[in-house]
Order: sequence, then C-alpha cells, then structure tokens
Amino acid sequence: AMLIDGGGWRAPGIAEQALLPALGELGVRRIEVAVLSHGDRDHCGGVLELAGYVEIGEIWLAPAAAGSECGRKLVASPGTAVRPLWAGRLAAWRGWRFRVLAPAAGDRRAGNDSSLVLSASSRGRTLLLTGDIGSSEEDRMLASRGRDALAADLLKVAHHGSTSSTSLGFLAAVGPRLAVISCGRGNPFGHPSPRLLTRLRQQGIRHLRTDLTGRVAVRWSSGGKLRLATPAAPK
Repeated sequence: AMLIDGGGWRAPGIAEQALLPALGELGVRRIEVAVLSHGDRDHCGGVLELAGYVEIGEIWLAPAAAGSECGRKLVASPGTAVRPLWAGRLAAWRGWRFRVLAPAAGDRRAGNDSSLVLSASSRGRTLLLTGDIGSSEEDRMLASRGRDALAADLLKVAHHGSTSSTSLGFLAAVGPRLAVISCGRGNPFGHPSPRLLTRLRQQGIRHLRTDLTGRVAVRWSSGGKLRLATPAAPK
C-alpha cells in the first residue's frame, strides 16, 4: 500500500484509534511508500506514529518537509529510504505514475505553500493531490505548468476546504468529476468553507466531505466509471 499523509491530533493516538483499524480492515500490514505532503502535524503526525507500528519502506516528501520537527523525526526512522521530490520530477509505484507539480526546485519555505502536489495516474484516470496549498500557489502552478498538467478526474481539495484555496480559476483548469474534502467533524476552523462549497457548485463539481461521510472509497477498472462508496457513513 501507499499512504499519502496520515492526519494528526494535538495529543498522540491517531495511529491506534484511526489509522491502524482502517489499514487492518483493508488488509494492509506494510506501507511500501508513505508520501508526506508537508511537515505540519495534521498531515505528518499520523505517519510518524504509524512508523512505530508498521514497516514503512520509503518516504517521499518535499525537501522543506524534512526540516520540520515532525519531518526530521520521520526521515530518521531506521531502515526507511527517503526520496525528496520537487516540480518536474517523475515517480512510479506499481501501476501508478506520478508527476510532481510543486514545490519548485530549491523551495525551502515552511508552511502550506511548500506542499508536495502530485498528479497521480493509473488505468486511464488521474488524481490531483494538493496538500494544503493556497490560491497563490495554485496560480503559480497554473502559470508554470499549464492547464493540461492540472487536469484530473478526482481532486483532493486543498487545505481541508479552506476558503483561501481552490479558486474558481483553479477548479476550471482541473475540471474534476469528483472533489473530496478531508476535514474533521466539528472542527474549530469551520472547514469546509461555505465559500469553497459555493465555488464547487458554481463549477458543477460533485463533492464528498469526510466530516459527513467518513471514509471515501473510489475504485475503477481500466477506462471504467468511478465507483464510489462511503462505508463508514451514518445510516
């Protein structure tokens, strides 16, 4: 399996209470690749905790993420290979192909706009994984990489549905069939933002929210339709 970010709480426990049960239900006993979008606790903390329970073969991350407190501890995990990635690099894992769209080479900024952004393709479908980038970084990617590089069937909405991300122009360039917003139920930030939800509706983009549905499962066969399931949604 590949794991992209792992969440994180103010206090320890997300691995035991959330990640390990979910991975166990899927039959996952080893993480071949863990991808860290950036070093903030709410993305890195769960991966760091999980490394104490499950073997992680390789870590992919933006160079700046390795300088965060959590990132430093994660890359120091014994027996784990580390692969820095930046815009223009290509990567592969099993049947997946990845193009790195951000951050720019040499970008050592800390924070959300240093997030690793990946365009991931398999079996004729593309996912765009955006970390916590804001609209200024979206504009930079659009200018430097072009609309075609951003186009995707499925969008992981940036920054948990914050109003400062996922602009109308960015949504028009990506043109996803489905957007998924990862945010906690009753979170203190008001995510997802009503303004962000309005932008999705304006573009006619169907969306799912983990605060309402819990886990979202998306599957497809080669060239086939996206098949959705929300196995943890309240009945």
